[in-house]
Amino acid sequence: MAGQGGSFQMPPIVYVGDPGRLVVPLGREFAGVPATVIVNPEPGAAGTGAWPGGLEISRIELEPREDGARLLVDFRAYAPGTHALPDIEIASLSFKGLELHVASILEAGGQAMVLSGPLAPLAVPGSLGLVYAAVIGFVLLIAGGAFMGRWGLPGLRRLRARRKRRRTIRGAGKRLDRLREGLGEGGGGAAALDGLSSEFRTLLSFLSGVDCQSLVPREFAVVPALAEGYGPDFYGEIFRRCDTLRFSGGEPPRAEALELLERVRAFISLLEPAPYTTKRPRALEAQHEFDL
Repeated sequence: MAGQGGSFQMPPIVYVGDPGRLVVPLGREFAGVPATVIVNPEPGAAGTGAWPGGLEISRIELEPREDGARLLVDFRAYAPGTHALPDIEIASLSFKGLELHVASILEAGGQAMVLSGPLAPLAVPGSLGLVYAAVIGFVLLIAGGAFMGRWGLPGLRRLRARRKRRRTIRGAGKRLDRLREGLGEGGGGAAALDGLSSEFRTLLSFLSGVDCQSLVPREFAVVPALAEGYGPDFYGEIFRRCDTLRFSGGEPPRAEALELLERVRAFISLLEPAPYTTKRPRALEAQHEFDL
């Protein structure tokens, strides 16, 4: 009664194994046909005869519409190609010459289909943040190393040198104080002068960079002044008087030994940094900048 003319498939291309629907418009002359549905028709039901090999018909429906009626055939094919359906009879209507077109998933338009390449592996959640953190950490490490090499290490060396200078000066002052306290009323001047000469030579060698251990008094002209009013003349005079008193053949007078100790102690006091306080005036900091 009706053929294939004007029919179409949904979707337009049905691949092997996919469900599809054949839609056959019938026109306005069939507007009054009753709605009829045959679910899972067996071969031969409703005049269908036997289904072609590799083809399953799951539903046949006659659908009335305002603009006519449609025949709907739901199917699934397991073999590519064109499948001719046997005659279908439903609601006293007969449909002949219906065909189904099934495409192979390996072919399209007569040409072999090329599968797309594999997708890129999915990143683990949070891995991008770890990568950024590692890159930033590496950059900070390089920058920190450059900073330490350019400013940090020299600054640490200067700080260590200042602390060593401070400890040396304060240590020398404390040892001179002990020598002064050891001067008895009846003697001890020779021992005090021996200690003074040794301590003063060691301190001058450390502060000036000149080896003063073997210098005679007149050779102290090569030692630079380390404080205002205390230069080579002061050094030479101290050691000259020490040697004269030590090698005079008798016990040096306590008063002269005490005077030499006081003079050297006054010199060291100029080099000693001021005690630490919670807040120091800028003028005082500037005054002791060289000493620190």
